[in-house]
Amino acid sequence: MNAKILFFSAILLAGAAGSATDVEASIATSASASMAAAADTPRRGKAQRQRASRREGTRTTTATGRNGRTAQRTTTRDIDQANRSARATRTTTGPNGRSATGTSTTQRTENGYTRNGEWVGPNGQTASRSAEGSWDAESQTWSRNASSTGPNGKTRSQNVDTTRTDNGYVRNAERTGPNGQTASRNSEGNWDAESQTWSRNATSTGPNGNSRSTDVTTSRTDNGATRTATRTNAQGESVTRTQTVERESAADDAAGDSND
Repeated sequence: MNAKILFFSAILLAGAAGSATDVEASIATSASASMAAAADTPRRGKAQRQRASRREGTRTTTATGRNGRTAQRTTTRDIDQANRSARATRTTTGPNGRSATGTSTTQRTENGYTRNGEWVGPNGQTASRSAEGSWDAESQTWSRNASSTGPNGKTRSQNVDTTRTDNGYVRNAERTGPNGQTASRNSEGNWDAESQTWSRNATSTGPNGNSRSTDVTTSRTDNGATRTATRTNAQGESVTRTQTVERESAADDAAGDSND
């Protein structure tokens, strides 16, 4: 329960600080975080929580700390089936009574979606975010673009393209900061059915041009799996770690029981 109090309070403190990154990131995180399950209800699966979050109506969650202080979040969701759109409004109130409100509208399109949101902090500062996603069936590519603007008017953006391949995927992402600096991350994954091996590698390049990479190979064995990961930093130094997981067979279990 204390964690929820801190979660709500962090959003409100970020709003009071007036930082573009803090307000936008904190409130946006609040909007996307799952608070569907109250502390005294059983833990639910991800799919069940997602289904619950899509329902229309108003939902209020209250968290009470050990000192008796409370924080509350109210979410109202309206779904327009005819226009294939949804609108959600979330208001978070911290223990000190300060509130932050976020509103987002999602519109389903022919090949994806568009989403526009605005968040207002405790002191009236605003942050906004727009995003869109689209699926190209011909190239088997899912593209997602997002742009966010903080209370100080500075903007950052992100473009991600993920393409399905015969045996895996290729993903390219680029992020542009408020001062125009860029960072990128390119990754790919491949499944080798013959060797029963999944390989994944990724290379990240920062605004200063320095790069680091990760290569991970996971192979299925007769009684488990072996995973080898190699990470290389910007100076070219590499570290490799190998993990092996073995599963005991039923015969081994029976032998162990008889020995007991």
